[in-house]
Amino acid sequence: MKKTLLLLALCAGSLLSANADDHLTALLKPGDAVLGIQLKNADAYTAFQMDIALPEGMTLVDATDAVTLQRQDTEAPQVVESNMVDGKLRVVAYSYKEDGTTKVGNKSFTDTKGDVLLLKVNVTEACVANAIELSNVEFVKTDGLTATALGVTAKGKFGDINGNNEVTTDDATMAIKHFLKKITLTSEQIELGDLSGDMDITTDDATRIIKVFLKKF
Repeated sequence: MKKTLLLLALCAGSLLSANADDHLTALLKPGDAVLGIQLKNADAYTAFQMDIALPEGMTLVDATDAVTLQRQDTEAPQVVESNMVDGKLRVVAYSYKEDGTTKVGNKSFTDTKGDVLLLKVNVTEACVANAIELSNVEFVKTDGLTATALGVTAKGKFGDINGNNEVTTDDATMAIKHFLKKITLTSEQIELGDLSGDMDITTDDATRIIKVFLKKF
């Protein structure tokens, strides 16, 4: 009950327009086993809620650690709760820690980019990864006001530069051609092809894409 009351207190307040630089993406990671919900944020957020509609052929694994939070504050780690609601996975996360009579909360997620939520999933060959839908999204700022709709987008698999929902040598070729300045990838293609996480496309990313294709990643 105390946690619920704290969350309600965090979420109370006026609605704000989200910072233009803030956005969410959903990406299926190499190995087809982990779905990453990534947050890029200029503002600091302490809590969020969202509904995640998984596409046909993708299901959440039946495990206690199927939904985990990342980018945790060490003083008051974020707590995550989830449940299926109307066919969608509803997730709520907030910062709270109780140690005896001491209660600590309202701490921000660390860093300004990267996975904020990881979902372990089962994926069939027929699954269209870029059909993931995020809705009912609200993020709470450190001042207690709510920001909504953080440029919600859904994307396909890491390494799938050409967008055909498969990771093949064609994607590696595109990465190399971009590195050699023979073609120019879009910002979304660069994000999908940047497996090394250095915000650029290099031969290292092409090598990693080949490893994904060979199921070695």
